[in-house]
Amino acid sequence: MSSNKKALLVKYPRKAYQIIRNNRESAVVLLPDLYPYNVGVPHVNYSQLRDGIMYSFAAMLSEHENELRSRFKVFCFKHDLEVLLLAAIDQLQEYLGMNIRRTWSEEVEDQDDNSPPKKIIESLFRKAKKRYGVATAAEILRKASLEDIRAKCPQSFAPFLEYIEKLEP
Repeated sequence: MSSNKKALLVKYPRKAYQIIRNNRESAVVLLPDLYPYNVGVPHVNYSQLRDGIMYSFAAMLSEHENELRSRFKVFCFKHDLEVLLLAAIDQLQEYLGMNIRRTWSEEVEDQDDNSPPKKIIESLFRKAKKRYGVATAAEILRKASLEDIRAKCPQSFAPFLEYIEKLEP
């Protein structure tokens, strides 16, 4: 995983620059995981990760390309996308066909690093004797209210949605 993250953080600012430079109406969003720390760029929090990536992007810009900065954004989920499934507990319970006793923090984005959302979700699926994958997550999340998930994930997911919603076609 860390080699994938390193490639994302090192190669993708250049790819973003090329996309935006060649199409000034485009926007690029980079959405890396916070963990593992210090991979690709030195960081132990979202601000350091975002700033490190933005510095790499800005270093490619000529003085006449500064306006391109506004078309490249970095958002970061503290945990994997399974955090969204924890926010959609009603839909998760319905899919699993079982009543889930909440064993995680009410603030789903503030899970203990030793028990991240991905491990919680995988454990719940094992208990329900069901297979878990990205398609399953999408199926569950399709039935959830975007506003409910936004409200339960105000730190990382809500700002990401806000940015996407403000983009003009």
